[in-house]
Amino acid sequence: MPFSVPRLSTLLIGNLILRIASAASGALIGFYLAVLVERGDLADVALVGVLGIVVYGAELVGAIPFGLLADRFSARIVLVMSAVLGAVAVQLFGITGLVLVFFISRSLEGLSASAVNPALLSYLSALTSSNLEMRGRVMSWFEVTLFGGLAFGTLVAGVLWDRIHEAAFSAIALLYVIVAVLFWLGADNTVRDDNAASHNPLATLRSVFSDVSLQRLAPSWIIANAVASMWLLYTPTLLTLNEDAASGQYLVGLMSAQQVGIAGLIYSILFATGVVWWGGGMDRRGWGKVWVMKVGTYGILGVCLWFYLLNSSAGWSPIARWGIVAIYAVFIMIQAGITPAALAYLADASDETLGRGATMGVYTVLLGLGGIVGGAIGSLVVGDYFLNGMLVGTVVLCVIALISLQFVPESKVG
Repeated sequence: MPFSVPRLSTLLIGNLILRIASAASGALIGFYLAVLVERGDLADVALVGVLGIVVYGAELVGAIPFGLLADRFSARIVLVMSAVLGAVAVQLFGITGLVLVFFISRSLEGLSASAVNPALLSYLSALTSSNLEMRGRVMSWFEVTLFGGLAFGTLVAGVLWDRIHEAAFSAIALLYVIVAVLFWLGADNTVRDDNAASHNPLATLRSVFSDVSLQRLAPSWIIANAVASMWLLYTPTLLTLNEDAASGQYLVGLMSAQQVGIAGLIYSILFATGVVWWGGGMDRRGWGKVWVMKVGTYGILGVCLWFYLLNSSAGWSPIARWGIVAIYAVFIMIQAGITPAALAYLADASDETLGRGATMGVYTVLLGLGGIVGGAIGSLVVGDYFLNGMLVGTVVLCVIALISLQFVPESKVG
């Protein structure tokens, strides 16, 4: 498949809008359920958490089947299907107050999410198969559109809800329709992998699961996503928590919800900057992908150190505290190397299997498993020890990841 900058740009813009729509949809659901509780149409907001589990479960179940579909048919079909499913799911949620429909809606949105990652990542792998020096850069831009969408999605949801209320669901559904058009234009309608099309799905799965490099990468990739999940789930709550038992931790309860949102946006910008820098470095300087993952993991340990010092800085001067923040920001960009390196490594591995889509479906499953692991570990360490407990859990996970990375072979083009 020839490398095409216009097609790549169209696909990445589509991915950015899709991530904005997905994040906005999740936020709108929270706003909507809160209104239903106030009206007395719903018992309590605990349904938000249950519906979140439904999305996660649907994403885990659908990832590999959609990856196999992308291998046997085309990325265009699966990508457009993912956007259409998202549009239907969001519109369903906005037109009813029936709990059963809520479950159907979130299941469809979970399937939408499970379809887009394997199809898009496998397509990007195929697109760079004849231009391997671009692979790290392309994967870094995928991550930038992913994090950019997640960062702005909640902001978009808040503006739409304040202005048009329930009609905001229709507006987000329209975004999904735009994404479907962009995916149709950006991806061609050819089967990317003749090998995958000529083998049955079981043979494709055996090829993927028997790949040694993928097997050895799995533990460290699960851990990386567990760390990300733990911080995403618990940091906003801990930063806004009014808890006397954590009075020795400076950051606990320090911020308002709006300040946490601003901090999250700044974090996303720093992380995206690091992703682009590392992605370009792998292309221009020939840095090994496993080496970059190791450096990124050490970067997480550095983040933990400086975050701990900041959390212990109650009696420090503002100048000293802002000095820590500056160093902390540098380590955020260092840790960002893990994601483009891991994605580029998986793209290399997919070149050797019978199916790129199935390989990236496994990536999505590992990502979901990491999220579950991170949430579970966080529940064990933050209850009594707050942010410091989360830091200890992160350090333990990073040590395990560094040990597992010693057994990961460098990819053939690393």
